[in-house]
Amino acid sequence: MQEANAPGSCLKSGREGIPDRFSAKTTKPDAGIPIGYFKEGLARLQPEPDGRAHAPLFKQLPWLVAGLGNPGAEYENTYHNAGAQALRAIAASLENDGETHWSVHKKLFSYARISRWILVQPLTFMNVSGIAVREAAKKFNIPASHIILIHDDSDLSLGTWKISRGRGAAGHHGVESTVTALGTNDFTRIRIGIRPVGERVRKKAEDFVLKPITKRSAAILEETFTAIARALETGTLI
Repeated sequence: MQEANAPGSCLKSGREGIPDRFSAKTTKPDAGIPIGYFKEGLARLQPEPDGRAHAPLFKQLPWLVAGLGNPGAEYENTYHNAGAQALRAIAASLENDGETHWSVHKKLFSYARISRWILVQPLTFMNVSGIAVREAAKKFNIPASHIILIHDDSDLSLGTWKISRGRGAAGHHGVESTVTALGTNDFTRIRIGIRPVGERVRKKAEDFVLKPITKRSAAILEETFTAIARALETGTLI
């Protein structure tokens, strides 16, 4: 059993049995899957006659976007911190003046408000991330249906990402903690692939999630972060 003061690891018990509504390699969804909307998820996208979605992303209620990771310099550049890294990339993309102003709340999380976004970076270790997410939701009065959790996924290959809602944690302790803390899994997840591409023998998640990100992997992840930021900013998943 992991201790609360130790970094969490993303241990997988296998793939979730039901396919996700969206899957992306950088910017594209799964072939053959129409772009519609998933109930109170990332957006209510109204399909046009051609099957594409062009509607704006938001109503009046803001969205809380939390990027999961472990705190500390030794974990900052590890694969398990892909969610936290994506959050910073999203902040840089959304911020018009080129600088994001972050504040700290009760030493549990740092946050930045950019327009309709509330970006949240838990300062807790991965396996107790839910405490920070719950506190942020309480502070900003955001329901679970308007929370977006960004995290790494060792079942997905580098360069791919998926959007899920209401699914099991599949062994990811940060997600498990959030589900427990919120008392529901009725929130949106952006799952970032971190599994090495073309591996001959499938590695166990614990063998690489806390390893430093290579230069090649960093370049691939940067493209993924850019694609996610664009999808969030425009309100479309095309």
